[in-house]
Amino acid sequence: MLSEKLDRQSLIGASPLSVNTVEMEEGNEPDEFWEALGGKAEYASGVELESFVNERPPRLFQLSNASGVFSVEEIYMFNQDDLIEDDVMLLDVGNTLYVWIGKGANEIEKKQSLIAAKEFIKNDPSGRSEADVDMFVVKMGFEPPKFTGHFQAWDPRKWAGGKTYEELVKEHFGGEANGVLSLNEELAKYSKKYSYEILVKRIVPEGVDVVNKERYLKDDDFVELFGMTLADYDALPRWKQLRAKKAVKLF
Repeated sequence: MLSEKLDRQSLIGASPLSVNTVEMEEGNEPDEFWEALGGKAEYASGVELESFVNERPPRLFQLSNASGVFSVEEIYMFNQDDLIEDDVMLLDVGNTLYVWIGKGANEIEKKQSLIAAKEFIKNDPSGRSEADVDMFVVKMGFEPPKFTGHFQAWDPRKWAGGKTYEELVKEHFGGEANGVLSLNEELAKYSKKYSYEILVKRIVPEGVDVVNKERYLKDDDFVELFGMTLADYDALPRWKQLRAKKAVKLF
């Protein structure tokens, strides 16, 4: 133990000229290389990580309606602690756009954030379009290495209980999904229509605003239940809408 301590001290105080440097290619690392790092595990890599050194550094934005008005604010010099659990965050890394959803984000906030992400690319002054950028949704606790690689000193214990991304995916998705969802597919959930039998339940499908369940009814079911179309319903005073919803147990 003492000799190991002395070896470390001598190495720290050694001149750079007295330390041997070995260059190796990624993927050809010897076992002792990984042993010195505490064991081999999947790490962040990919073209988008080069944005740290190219002309488009990663940018993080907070999207929230906590004040009653949907707002977007950029976070500078960000780290993992800047990911707010009650909000939605947008990470722009150039050729990929991630919408990170905190566990406390509400359905309205989620939907508005997905729409905002598409508008963000559509109105990009650099001329990017959806054809140039991959857009994904990442849920809190299921962040893949290509996402966490843009945050210094990412702590997997904070939300994932110390489990690796692969372990979480296998546990929650049976290993058949990668835990990262298509933004367009997620957005489509908010316009999907359901039968009355599904919406009258206490737990409703993801994407359904529980305060406005009636808006997710299939057209035929809506007319049968309310005796009018959704357009006619929207023309009613608010108090009449509430009374009608209560009558069919969608309140």
